[in-house]
Order: sequence, then C-alpha cells, then structure tokens
Amino acid sequence: EHLILQSAFPFFVCDANFGSQKRDIEISSRVAKLRSETGYPQGFSVQSTKNATERAYITQKILADAGLNKGVALSMQSLDAKTLEHIKRDNISLDTYLELSNRFTKDKVETYSDLILGLPGETYDSYLNGIDTLINSGQHNRIQFNNLSILPNAEMGDPDYLAKYEMVTVQSEIINIHGSKVEVEDDVPEIQEVVISTYSMGEKDWRRARAISWMIAFLYFNKLVQMPLLLVHELAKVSYKNLFEMFMTTDDDRFPILSGIRDFFHEEALAIQSGRVEYKYSDEWLGVYWPADEYAYIQLAERRQMNEFYSEVEEVLRSLLPDSLDAMSMQAINDALRVNSLLISQPYLQEDIGIEVKTNALEFWQAKRAGEEIRLKYQTIFHRILRSQRYYSDLQAWCREIVWWGNKKGAYLYSVEDEPQPMADISIELAGHY
Repeated sequence: EHLILQSAFPFFVCDANFGSQKRDIEISSRVAKLRSETGYPQGFSVQSTKNATERAYITQKILADAGLNKGVALSMQSLDAKTLEHIKRDNISLDTYLELSNRFTKDKVETYSDLILGLPGETYDSYLNGIDTLINSGQHNRIQFNNLSILPNAEMGDPDYLAKYEMVTVQSEIINIHGSKVEVEDDVPEIQEVVISTYSMGEKDWRRARAISWMIAFLYFNKLVQMPLLLVHELAKVSYKNLFEMFMTTDDDRFPILSGIRDFFHEEALAIQSGRVEYKYSDEWLGVYWPADEYAYIQLAERRQMNEFYSEVEEVLRSLLPDSLDAMSMQAINDALRVNSLLISQPYLQEDIGIEVKTNALEFWQAKRAGEEIRLKYQTIFHRILRSQRYYSDLQAWCREIVWWGNKKGAYLYSVEDEPQPMADISIELAGHY
C-alpha cells in the first residue's frame, strides 16, 4: 500500500493467473478501496486466470467498477483444437471464455482477446475461422493479433520441437508498440525469434494472415467501418471471414485507396519476414513506431482521403448484398455507413454536424455490441455528431491522444446525440446514399 500511495503511475501485475487464489479478491478489494480514498493508483492491470471463472469475474469486476482496469484481457491464443493440443493449452475451456465474455459484456466491462499468429497446427483458414468465432461470440472491442516469438528456454524453442513442426524463425529487434527511437551509448538491443512459417502455415499464408489481421484491426476494431460491417453480417448473413477477405481482393483500378492499404499491409508482413521490426516507424508522426493498422488510419486522415475511402467501402459492401435483401435492411446498412463515416475522428474538424437517417441503425449496432437484442425499424432520426468536443488543430496531438492513447479500445469515435427534429445551428446531411 505504501508503494501504491507513493506512485503516480499505473501498476501492471506480473501474474499470468490473477484471480485463481482467494487472496486475489482481497487484493482487488483493498486496491479499489485505496483508489476510492486517495485517488491512487491510476490503474491496476492484471492478467486473468484462464479457467477459474467466478473468481476471475469477481476480481475483474471489482477493478473495473473502481475505474482501475482499462480493459479485461481474455486470452485465447488460438481456437483451433489441433493447435491448442500442440502447444499444450487444450485444457483451456472455450466455454469458460464465452461465459466470462458474456458476463462482462452485460455488465458493460470492456474486454479484449489475444490471438497468436504462427502457432503450429494453425492454418490460414483455421486462423480466420477463429477470428470469425470470437467476433460472433461478442468480441467487438478488440482482438490483439500477436506474432509468435519464442522465449529463451521455452519448450517451443527446443530444436526437436522446432523440427517436428517445421517452424522457421527470423531474428528481429524487440521494439515496443509506440516506442521511440532512442540511441543509448553501449546499448545492447534485445533480439527475438519470430516464427514466420510452420508445417501448417507456410510463409505465403503467414503473410496473408498477418496482412488480413491488420485489415481486420483497421476496418473493424479501429471502428472505421464496424457499424456497416456488423449490420451486413447480421442482416445479410455474410460471415465476417468473407467480409474481411473481400477487402483483401479489391481491384487496383476501381479501388485505389483500399488496394493501396491492402498492399501496404502485405509489404509490412514481408518486411517482418525479412527481419525488420514489427512496427512501422514514423519520424513525422511523433517519432514512434506504429502498428500498421494505425499507421494506415493516420495516413488516411493526413491525406484527407476519408470521403474517397468511404465511397470505395460502400461499393465493396454493395457487391456483397444479396438481391433478396429487404428494403429496410438495405436502408439500415446505408445509414450505418454514413453515420460511421461522420463518427470517425479526424484532425482539423471543428464543427458539429448532423445527419438524418431513416432507420435506427445506430441503436441496432449499439445493442448488438452490448449483447442485447432489439428490432430494426424504420424511424427518422437526426443524429448530432459532437466533433467540437474533441477538436484537434494539431496533427501530432491528434495522433497522440486519439490514435495512440485510444489504441486498446479503438476509441476513435465522436460522441453522438439524437434530436427529435433537424437542428438549426448545424449543417445537416440529408438521407440518401453516401
């Protein structure tokens, strides 16, 4: 307690199974009490135990209610049975994960999941199927796609293990996400062994999986297109896997922006296989290393290409919709795309803006994210997008406070209010195609 009260920094608890012991509930309660009485600590991040459902839930709920936990980690690594057997993790219950995920969602406690790319036994298809399953189970906040690296003295690093599963590795320097280039005299860089190929996922498929992981993070978990993607899935019954793969096969001439983003992700995947660090450095944007999906988002905003980007997205989504889709669902998907395009944060946008829609698409999306069921219906609504509350005239400040600090939650959306009638004080986008 003395250490907590003397520190203004958040705490990270290095216990991979916090919540497995009775004492962990007591520790969480005491830390929450300290936070209530003193305002400290600012954060108390823990790694949840994998199978002790009730204790894990109680400890995380205590910390979340106290404002200490910025997101509950529900780590899966893989959802493929063969892969989990290979890595001796088949004792981890998917049912436990789903139960915890559903309980946290109902209590409005945000969670995020971990998947590891390059595990032996995982194929490109099983990897994508796992992502599809996680989103379908209610994970709309964040999946963290981690590259498999072999830790020193780990069983996976044994030469016999590597040979058995035909694991190919490449050495690269360890760089922290959003880390800066700091050169220290006599510094010795840390090196990691990144797995870039296995018997079940060759180098080409690894690059495909790495590239589509960034595309999924960019489109869905960064919230740039989450609203219409979720509605297309729910209303047109298109799988998330098929939705995401469509964005990886766009025609270069018809979709220059989307194709450029896709090609950038493939280039970054190839660079990692060649031994380059896992993140993309930008001297121009804060002088830090960015995940490729965030880099693409910043680039879109800086080049002021958002309108062209959403026009291309609309055309891709329309190509996926069946002719049999009813008119209300078509209208709702159109409304969702238009609202999402105005909700996504951009620098230099100062004025609030309104939009008239013909369905409750926004409410439908919010309910699905919360694990609730509501009826889609025709309803004329005027949404006020509150851009003025998060106005940035400086690109660097926007990069830091929106993209960087909002990383875990993908908190890149403006707030929105509903009005019973058009607002006289702001401009209104009328109903119609984007």
